Amino acid sequence: MGLSSLGAERLRLPCVRGTRQLLKEEGDIIALLLAFSGATWVVAHLYHLESRFSLTIYPRIALIAIGVLLGILFLWRALRLLLVVRPAYPLREILLEALAFVRGAGLLRTATLLLCFSFFFSAVSSFKSFIPVINPYHWDGFWLEADRLLHGGSDPWRIIHDVVVSLRLTWPINVLYNLWFFLVVGALFWMIVDHRRPVLRKRFMVSYALAWIVNGCLLALLFSSAGPCYFGRLFPGLENPYGPLMAYLAQVSDGEPVWAVATQNYLWELYEKNRFAIGSGISAMPSMHVSLAWLLFLTAARIGRWLAVLAFAYSMVIVLGSVHLGWHYLVDGYLSIATTTLIWFAVCLCYADGDSRTPDRAASRESPPGEAGRSEPHQARTALTR
Repeated sequence: MGLSSLGAERLRLPCVRGTRQLLKEEGDIIALLLAFSGATWVVAHLYHLESRFSLTIYPRIALIAIGVLLGILFLWRALRLLLVVRPAYPLREILLEALAFVRGAGLLRTATLLLCFSFFFSAVSSFKSFIPVINPYHWDGFWLEADRLLHGGSDPWRIIHDVVVSLRLTWPINVLYNLWFFLVVGALFWMIVDHRRPVLRKRFMVSYALAWIVNGCLLALLFSSAGPCYFGRLFPGLENPYGPLMAYLAQVSDGEPVWAVATQNYLWELYEKNRFAIGSGISAMPSMHVSLAWLLFLTAARIGRWLAVLAFAYSMVIVLGSVHLGWHYLVDGYLSIATTTLIWFAVCLCYADGDSRTPDRAASRESPPGEAGRSEPHQARTALTR
């Protein structure tokens, strides 16, 4: 065997080993993401909805989001080094920290998972646009009556409304509701790159994907409904019990931004024109905002008490906000919490080996967020100085 062949063999073996390790450790989640994407393609062809199907909606957005998150992470670590650690050679330490992060996260693993999730989210968005075609919206009246039955004959939004208006909380709730996107994307990105709690990490990613599949697609198709904000548009001949709420939100949005109103109009325009675009697809039951906020709480409960308290409080804000901003019936939130909890504990049973509450918290104490791979800069420094 010649020198050139030996060199090629040395280059090939690490790649093969890295791919095998990736498939061994992440094969289940990759298979789940790709299987759903493939199933959505099959559904599109069965119902002749090829024009509404695409796997390339979110890869570009994913790259932008990744760049922003990496920039924030790098800035935070750099400021910590400069203000807290204060090394003699700050630039070198920052570069070593970046190198340690790259080594710890694993470029092949991270890139593969992010790419698979971007395809998956594109498939989810495609599937949601199928819903009114396969099963037209017709459950809204049922959820309206269910809300009243469970809340003493009153519409839950009226119960919430007086308190929110008196305390002028509409705008803060709207801000926190929109913050949801950055939190759920940021949490997913963090779990992809952070390997300190491997079992918890796997539980989160699998539950995250299943929440979208079960709640965001299958149950949304079964219980096809548009939500309170569209009640008057779907049933123009009926009295709209949400008319006063939507009038209030429209009035408030004239003075201060209530992004929910603009987003609701945007989604309805896409629906009316049968257009397929970023974020397209209307479905109320169950609420994905509540589902993923509750999943963050269930995950936080495995990490630390105060983080769990914050996550629980935030999930309750999302429940109230989903009703006050006209997106959901309150029963949407109830069902989301129930199904997400079932998904979480089912996944925990599947990934139970070698895990308990103690190791997760021990890992948190030994390597607090941002400290994973603390020895890596030393290893990198040793390698660089050899």
